[in-house]
Amino acid sequence: MSDAKDWLVQRAKEKERLYEKYGKGLEKEHTGEYAAITPTGETIIGKRAGEVMQKAVDNFGERNFGLFRIGHLTFARWRRINYSAHQVPIPT
Repeated sequence: MSDAKDWLVQRAKEKERLYEKYGKGLEKEHTGEYAAITPTGETIIGKRAGEVMQKAVDNFGERNFGLFRIGHLTFARWRRINYSAHQVPIPT
């Protein structure tokens, strides 16, 4: 497996772990909304993915969070499949 693909697989596993640990509890009140979740559980929730992502970058920095659609884990998995299907340069 290539280094890029290994990185993508690891990142996807980390996102799934974040959602299970911190995102599942948001489903009852926030299903359909978007959440940016850091490895320490800091969370930003909003109705638009782009707005949540921008706030997360501003507050947490780039690549320091997972972006999820609450109650729709396939959103995170679709992104994983999309990225792993293509050669994506990994910033260093």
